[in-house]
Amino acid sequence: MRHKEDHASFPMIDVLRGFAATFVVVYHVMHYFPLPGAPAGGPRWVQYGWTGVDLFFVISGFVISLSAFRGIDRLGSTGFRMDFARQRLARIAPLYYLTGFIFAVTLVPALFFETNAWMNWLAHALFAHNLFPKFHGSIDGANWSVGTEMQFYLLILLAAPWLRSAKSITIVIIFIAISWAWRLTSYFYFAPEVSPASFGMFFFQTQLPGMLDEFAIGILVAKLIRSPSDSASQHLAMGALLLAVSIVGIAAVTLAANPLVHYLFFRTFLASGFGALLLLACHLSGTILMAASLPFRYIGKISYGIYLWHLVVLVPMMQFKWLTADRALPVILGSTALLAAVSWHFFERPFLMRYGRRSYQTEPLTEPKTDPLSDERELPSPGLGFKAPAAN
Repeated sequence: MRHKEDHASFPMIDVLRGFAATFVVVYHVMHYFPLPGAPAGGPRWVQYGWTGVDLFFVISGFVISLSAFRGIDRLGSTGFRMDFARQRLARIAPLYYLTGFIFAVTLVPALFFETNAWMNWLAHALFAHNLFPKFHGSIDGANWSVGTEMQFYLLILLAAPWLRSAKSITIVIIFIAISWAWRLTSYFYFAPEVSPASFGMFFFQTQLPGMLDEFAIGILVAKLIRSPSDSASQHLAMGALLLAVSIVGIAAVTLAANPLVHYLFFRTFLASGFGALLLLACHLSGTILMAASLPFRYIGKISYGIYLWHLVVLVPMMQFKWLTADRALPVILGSTALLAAVSWHFFERPFLMRYGRRSYQTEPLTEPKTDPLSDERELPSPGLGFKAPAAN
């Protein structure tokens, strides 16, 4: 059975990616550099920059499940797996390994000489570093989220045939229930002794089971887009419902002023709102809009590089105690974007053109009129968790 999204691409999703990556960079700059006249961490809205991570997880749920479903449509429930795994590794691994190595060599060379350093490097090489508190955030700290992403890809590799055929409501209920149970368990394990904002609770909450609700919202949107019977008006109604759930839920969580309530439910309601934005982005088109959004879509295209490079740029500047956020931000954003653009055009994209093609593609991938990877190119989430080295 053919689905109406078989040949569709969703370029406006890159605008969301670009916003998420930029928001995280701004958050980190405001966190590590003081802003004159502002509270620690910057203005209130900047202190929510960590939500860029959650937006990326929702986008990932959509794009990665959609990629797997398309592969199953063409190659079957078993045959899609080799293609899927190769595409994911070709997209994620090269720049991840390169920037991690550069970060260690130039900024924290002691990582090569620590006791049992090989365990740290092996954990990062296998995308399992986020599973160990000692290694979480130790190399290019934001990379904890790459581990969570890759573990989600493994879940999709195994479960995509079931996800493709299961009812959306079943998937959402199961994934949200797992997330809430995981968070509840971690809360009562840590809460008697530490704050919900502690590293221990952050570490447990951001493991894959604790983030499944966000991925589930993305999968829900993918299944809506694939449905041959749903119309744009039905998508609009679902988007309105997701937005209403998000607004009411976040308001209720805020009014409750209870750490447990916030810890359990906030990310779920936040993801619901991001799902509404994602649905809207899938339906936005038009020549004028595409032209006007081109710079923002380009930022989204290189957002993986922005995520991976930004701490390489930021950390050396932390030695300047006089440097303020307003002066650091344009330099860090500009330098990071330049590195991301160079790595995209001269490293990532050539690698993808060689190793990232689907086995069912027959057209050449050199100099395409449109990006053949755009509808399946997913980026790991910009994350937090960077542990700044002590200043000399």
